[in-house]
Amino acid sequence: MAGSTAKQQFKGSTYYYPVDIQDQEFFPESIKFTVYKRESASLDAVYKDAMNAVEEFGVASKNIATSIPFGGTESLKKHMEMQDAVVAIKNNEGTTGTFRAIMKYIDEDTYIGDAARTFKKIFTSSMKGLNQKHITDSHALEYVFLNMPNEISFTEPIGWEGADLGMVGALGKSGGSFSTSGALSNLGNIIGGGTGALAGMFAGRKMAILGGLIGSLGGDSAQKGLEASFGNTSNPYKEMTFSGIDFREFSFNFVFRARSLAEVTAIKNIIKVFRRYSKPTYGTNRGIINYPEEFRIEFLTKDEANDKFITNEHIPQIKMCVCKNVTTNFSSQNTWKSFENGAPVEISLGLSFMETELVTGEDVMGDTQYGRFTETGKGF
Repeated sequence: MAGSTAKQQFKGSTYYYPVDIQDQEFFPESIKFTVYKRESASLDAVYKDAMNAVEEFGVASKNIATSIPFGGTESLKKHMEMQDAVVAIKNNEGTTGTFRAIMKYIDEDTYIGDAARTFKKIFTSSMKGLNQKHITDSHALEYVFLNMPNEISFTEPIGWEGADLGMVGALGKSGGSFSTSGALSNLGNIIGGGTGALAGMFAGRKMAILGGLIGSLGGDSAQKGLEASFGNTSNPYKEMTFSGIDFREFSFNFVFRARSLAEVTAIKNIIKVFRRYSKPTYGTNRGIINYPEEFRIEFLTKDEANDKFITNEHIPQIKMCVCKNVTTNFSSQNTWKSFENGAPVEISLGLSFMETELVTGEDVMGDTQYGRFTETGKGF
C-alpha cells in the first residue's frame, strides 16, 4: 500500500484517523501528535544521594577536625600558613597567590568546602527534572496522526510598554548634559527630594532647586496645586521599552465521523490519549501528584519520492508543549445520534496547547542554540 512505508517509520503505539489516512493519495498532509515522557527527578534517588552526601560530609568533617591543628607537623604548618595569609590580607599585603591558597584551603580543608560539595550533590540531584533531554533522546510514548485542522494560527505576543524615564530620559535627549531646560526640570527632584513634576515647572537652575525644595515640603498636594495654577507639568520623557515575549499558544479542532467499527475504536483511543496524558497521576502516595506528560506537534507532508511523511517546511514548527485543555463534544450537532452499538455518530475534539520554551529570532531562522531542539535546523 502507498502508506505502508510511512507507517513503519514510527515506533510505539500509533493511532490514525481516518484509519486509511496513510493511504489516501488526495490527502498527503497530516498533523502528528507525539506524547513524550516528562523527565523528573526521583524522590528515592534524591533521598539516596542526600544520605550519601551527608555521610561523606560527616566522614570528611571528622578527618578535618582531627587533622588540623593536631594532625602532625604538616597539618599544623598548613594551618599557620593560612593564619599568616589572613593577616597579610588584613594588612593589605595579600597577593593573587595568597587568595588562591586561602580558597584552596577553604575548599579542601574546612567544613565550608565540604558542606558546599554536599549541598551541590543534593541540589544537582534535585534539579534533574528541570533539565529535560534533547528531543533526539526523549522517550516517546504514543503517536497520533490526524487530518490537518481547518485552522492553523500562530499568535506570537511581543511585549512593549511605555515607561517614564524622567531624568535618565532627559539626560539621554540632551547627550548626557544638564545644559537643556529638559534636564534641569529633573534637578529639583534629586536635590530637594521633591517630585519631578513640580520641579519641571521652573525653567532655570535656581528655580529648579527651589521647585525641589517646595516639593519636598508640600508633597503631592503642593505639586498638584501648582500644576493647576501654572497650567503645566514636567515632561516624563516616555520611551518604548521591551518587556519580553510569552509562550506561544495553539488551539486545534477536529471532527470525527466514524465510517466503520475500526474508526469507532480509533476515535475512542485517540480521545483517550489526549485525556490521559494531559492529566496528572498519583506518585508513591496520594500526597504526591506527578506532572502530566508533554506533547510535540508536527505538520507533515508526504514525500512521494520516498513514500514517507516528512516535515512540512512551509509551516513554522512547534516546540514541546503542555496540553492546557481537552474539550470533547459527543453530540456536536446538538442532537444525540448513535450507531446500533451506542457509539456517537459525530464527535468534536478541541485541544489547546502551550509551548514550554520561548521562541527567539535564532529559532525562527533554524539556528536554535539552547533547549531541547538545539542544532536540529528546524524553523520555529
